[in-house]
This record gives sequence, C-alpha cells and structure tokens, in this order.
Amino acid sequence: MNFSKIIAVTGQSGLFELKGTRKDGLVLRSLEDNKTTFVPQRLNSFSALESVAIYTQDGGTVPLRQVMRQISELSLVLPASNASPAELRDFMIMALPDHDREKVYTSDIKKLIKWYNSVQKHQIDLSDPEPEAIDTTEITEEESK
Repeated sequence: MNFSKIIAVTGQSGLFELKGTRKDGLVLRSLEDNKTTFVPQRLNSFSALESVAIYTQDGGTVPLRQVMRQISELSLVLPASNASPAELRDFMIMALPDHDREKVYTSDIKKLIKWYNSVQKHQIDLSDPEPEAIDTTEITEEESK
C-alpha cells in the first residue's frame, strides 16, 4: 500500500486509503475494517499523511514519512497510549531530537504513535516514492510536423 494515499479524517478514528475523488468529497477505504465509504468535504477535513510534517527548532519541518522511518530504523519502543507527557516527550527526543518542543504538543506525539502503529500493522511502504520518469526524447522538426 502506498503511503501517499493514506488519509486522516478529522473527527474519525483510524486511517483511510484514498480510493477516488468526487467534486464534493473523497471515496475512502478504512484500514481498520476495509469498508469503503464516501466522505463529504463540506463536513470533514482531510490530511494526507504525505503532507504532514513535524516542526523543528530551526524553523523548518521534517516530513512525517521520514520521522516514521527513523522510528523504524532505530527500533524505538513506542510508549503506551496512557504514557505520561514526560515519557512521550522522551520518545519524541529519541525519534526527532531537534523537534520544536513548543510547537509539537503531547497530543501530536500521541497521534504520531497511533498513526505509526497503524502504518506498521498494515505494512504501508515508508520508502521515498520513485521520481516519475521524464521523457528526454528529443523531438526533431521533422517529427513535430
């Protein structure tokens, strides 16, 4: 499954796979129960995990995909869902040492852990997407006529 097609919907638990679009919303498949449903845009906000990033102390951001890969590569032990704010912050320091401690809230860390667990459970590929091939074939004047 492709990470770039994973969507979070505000007000709904779990993650969804984008199956299609309509002018008034998205067709999504729940990763938890595999049910496909239409989710209207006027009632919901959507966040593609591909576009989510975590603030850093230098004023920049680090893509969520990269943070999740870091967690995986370091084989970090995830805190429990009811962990103390100090435990959650310690985890975040190991996962992304230069995260902005003022902008990254405890609730954000809990969401990161929840999403990471779901991504791992459903074996979603965290590798960077392959760049699309660019056709470098030259068109001569003869061919363009």
